Amino acid sequence: MGTQASPDKARQKPYVALVYFHGIGQQRRYEEVSRLIDGLNRYAPETKDKNDISLNQEHVLQFEPTRPDLEESLGRPAVGYVPLLYKGKEYRLYEAYYADLFAGGLRPTEVFFWLLKLSIRPVKILLTRWRELPGLRRAVLLGDWVRRRKNASDRNSLDREVDQLLSGYDDFVKSHEPAPYSEGNIRQDIRSFLKRFFSEGRYGQFSKHLPQYLKNHAGKNKNSNSKQVRNNARRWRWQFVRVQRTIILLVLTALLSIGLALLGVGTFVSRIPARPFLENVLIGGIILLLLWGIRAFLRNYVGDLYFWTSYEETSEKYRKREAVVSRCMGYLKHVLLDSNCDRIVLVGHSMGTTVAHATLQRLGRAQANSKSNGTSQKKLRLEKIQHLVTLASVIDKVYYLFETVTSKSYTFNRIIETTRGDLGTPPFAGPKTSPIPRIHWINFWDRADVASSALYTPANYEFKPHYVVDNFEVAGSCFPDPSSAHLDYFNNPIVLGAISEVFFDNKYSFVDLPEGATEMQIQELFIGGQEKQHRFTNVFQSVVSLTPWLILFYGIASYFIPTIAGIPFFTAFGLYILAIAFLGLSDWAFRYWRKRLAESRSESEPDLMRKA
Repeated sequence: MGTQASPDKARQKPYVALVYFHGIGQQRRYEEVSRLIDGLNRYAPETKDKNDISLNQEHVLQFEPTRPDLEESLGRPAVGYVPLLYKGKEYRLYEAYYADLFAGGLRPTEVFFWLLKLSIRPVKILLTRWRELPGLRRAVLLGDWVRRRKNASDRNSLDREVDQLLSGYDDFVKSHEPAPYSEGNIRQDIRSFLKRFFSEGRYGQFSKHLPQYLKNHAGKNKNSNSKQVRNNARRWRWQFVRVQRTIILLVLTALLSIGLALLGVGTFVSRIPARPFLENVLIGGIILLLLWGIRAFLRNYVGDLYFWTSYEETSEKYRKREAVVSRCMGYLKHVLLDSNCDRIVLVGHSMGTTVAHATLQRLGRAQANSKSNGTSQKKLRLEKIQHLVTLASVIDKVYYLFETVTSKSYTFNRIIETTRGDLGTPPFAGPKTSPIPRIHWINFWDRADVASSALYTPANYEFKPHYVVDNFEVAGSCFPDPSSAHLDYFNNPIVLGAISEVFFDNKYSFVDLPEGATEMQIQELFIGGQEKQHRFTNVFQSVVSLTPWLILFYGIASYFIPTIAGIPFFTAFGLYILAIAFLGLSDWAFRYWRKRLAESRSESEPDLMRKA
């Protein structure tokens, strides 16, 4: 398939590396990274003179020997890469491949019941005390802050208010450890129990704590408006409750859809004798095909997520997760230890984004531990990694469903929160003396892709406006169904143009900023604020979500009022389906128009993102 280069020949020239992390499913080695190369071939920089980039030539897969200390984790004697040339310099694309480690999958029924258990998670989160799950609550506040900041007339004032809120909340979390029960006094024990149950750590206690905190830290918060900060706190709480209610409604919609589908199958089976043979064969065949597709989806796709999100070390599935992290660390170490590698760009898609994130966090902790322990482990130059580009990222959803851990132990909750890495910890952050981040994290997401979202949970625990993920919302050219939207990033000229600029020209790099860079200079490199929200997709999704509820309402109404059943309903329901189709086609036309516009701009403007 390719040629194996000798160590001297493979490492005699400097190069830039791109390491790609693929998504879930039965991925074939080098297939997704090849799709990325196809996209770069269409939307590379300086498209008017493609002779500068050897993307349209025949690619030969090259191999280089695996380092002896990494061969066990990689499981291969050689590491493959695709070489490209741009303006006389070599660029290499590696793939952090791990799909084989999830081979075999799980029984679809086991995955299905696992998903059902997850459906009660939003209710549990809604009922938690305000002191609990600080990471999730901070993410909700940051999401609201980003949306308000785009249209704020005084951004500094808004930043200061959010900083005061988060500082006061952090002090609230730290200082309100539950008091121990008193011994030998039943009345005090009962009072202490009631205080714990009804007020300890809840929002009301935080609302009283916040003004006192601002008063005690008057020097830091000299410009604070106590009333405004408390209003912001109420807005924060309302946003958090609203998000949980929306998620609960979506979960109920999904469960209702499953219930209606099972009811429909049961009705079909019960009436088989009364139907013609050909009709039974046709409907039965459609049902079997749907069941086969659902089975394959649960086994080959959702099953991978089940393995990856197994955090309990006592679980057998946890070993597969650790094997994935170990292998991906091996790929990054292989490139990082090459002295001829000048710079590294990481690109991840879908579940590959959370794999890349976890790998970076593990490398950062390992490097910090080797320094503090004075071990002989060879130093990894993590500063080579300057960009992380995520597509269709599920990081915030994985955090919401699997990492919002609570315990009766206050200390355990604090340990879990403080040991999680964020953008303020290595390798994302530079030295403590530098106010500039080291890695520019650019996240592309699409409203039509329900798996993706803007990312807020990785933000720095200590509030800093530039230590957040650079979220950029796109509208792919596909019909706004979740499946095609989840894959359409590889056909999006804005996404591919940004990857080209980052990979080939090292644009939007924080490393190039001067040591004393201002907040404005840092923010100018953020590209996400230039994109507008695509609310049209929200209308389409909302109307589609109403479908199972309308069917349920019709079923209940027709049972109690038989005269409702009949042709008028089917006429109205047919018009409703036509309305859904019209909304979907309109959204598709809007997306297609945006893609063509971006393509025309990419041909006339070398800096695609500045004109997006």
